Amino acid sequence: MSTFNCACTERSNSLADTLQIDHAALVDAQAQALYEAQYRKVFEAMTKEEQRELQHHEALARKQSADLKEMRSTAEAYENSKRQVKEAAQEYPALLRSGSSSGSSISQKKRQQQAEDREAEREAERRQQSQMEAERKEREREEKDAKERRSSIDAFLKKNGFTAVNAPKKSLLSGTVYALHKAAKAGDARMAQALLLEGADKAKKDSAGKTALEVAQKNNRKDSHKDVIKALTTTERAAAAGGA
Repeated sequence: MSTFNCACTERSNSLADTLQIDHAALVDAQAQALYEAQYRKVFEAMTKEEQRELQHHEALARKQSADLKEMRSTAEAYENSKRQVKEAAQEYPALLRSGSSSGSSISQKKRQQQAEDREAEREAERRQQSQMEAERKEREREEKDAKERRSSIDAFLKKNGFTAVNAPKKSLLSGTVYALHKAAKAGDARMAQALLLEGADKAKKDSAGKTALEVAQKNNRKDSHKDVIKALTTTERAAAAGGA
């Protein structure tokens, strides 16, 4: 960059009249203008045929330049691809080892999880079988108890002249009485409970207008009938709770 001072008049300001000139740009512009002028001069001197031939050669030159540029770009891309493939080939063994280690770890965890799942399933099956066995035994016990209870009730009913649990027995001496009243009067708590389990109606009253509980309370001497009273009242409270 050069500086030229213009001092055309006495009043010239050296700072204001300073011109900043880019020599390289000036030379390029001048050379371009000179080339274009010479090209026009030569082109105009040519015949139409020569002009067409020149234009054809120029077009070929431009195409060759573009092709060359594209070939260079393709070559660079090819070299980049080759370098990437080479780098990937170098990294592949390490990646393979890492992947193998990771895969082995995942496989081991998967096997462990599968083993835990199988053990959980077996444990669930054992618990289910244990519960089913307990339920089976409970049913067998209940069936056995029910069978024994019915057998003892049948014997009690037959012995005391009753035809059914809630069937009354009538006589001239004792009037109307039920099996539950008979058990309550005798202080037989076990039979009272059995009759109640078989559906005996504790609300029924004998010919004296008393329930089985009232009969037990009347005959209670020094807690002689406390178990029968307890059985009748317990059943009564349980029924009330169930109804609530």
